[in-house]
Amino acid sequence: QEDIGSELVGILERAYNDVGYVLGAYPDHAIPTIFYSDQDFAAATSRSIKVGGFYGLLDGKIRIALRGVRPQDPLLESVLYHEYTHALIYAISRGNNPPRWVHEGLAVHMERLRAPQFKEEALRRARAGELDSLQNSPYVLGAVAIEHLLDRYGMATMRLLLQRLGDGRPFPQAFQETFRTDLAVFEQAVRDVVTRGY
Repeated sequence: QEDIGSELVGILERAYNDVGYVLGAYPDHAIPTIFYSDQDFAAATSRSIKVGGFYGLLDGKIRIALRGVRPQDPLLESVLYHEYTHALIYAISRGNNPPRWVHEGLAVHMERLRAPQFKEEALRRARAGELDSLQNSPYVLGAVAIEHLLDRYGMATMRLLLQRLGDGRPFPQAFQETFRTDLAVFEQAVRDVVTRGY
């Protein structure tokens, strides 16, 4: 269906330009993107169609479940932006991948759709005394943590973190050099912010 195909290509080109501009980088190689029917997506990725998309580190391909949505649906664009962000983080860090909470938090920030929902969920969990660690809550607390870093330091500093990873530094060292704080201290600060209700 050429009309749908051209619209999907348009979304991909916007993601390439928008995410690349914000993160200040563009991949030096093509990133194949494959669109699947729901059944084929589950078979290809061994993941539920609920996730909507998947970036494979091993083969460098983005896989998207169309889930019956049309190209005009903002959900499809957000999934593409999210998965492309993963691909670009991997490219900037040259495979020296940051923890999953950084990956998911930045991808949620770039998709511009679910961040408010995750913030509300973090508040709910804090009120219920169910707030987990960054490692165990890469989407909910990870999204909050990334927004906290961006509010305080800006995207240029976040880019510097990824570039330091690309230079081969271990993540704790790169984080300390970039944000002048220890990871454990930062995580506690994020938990305190959420617990206080922002």
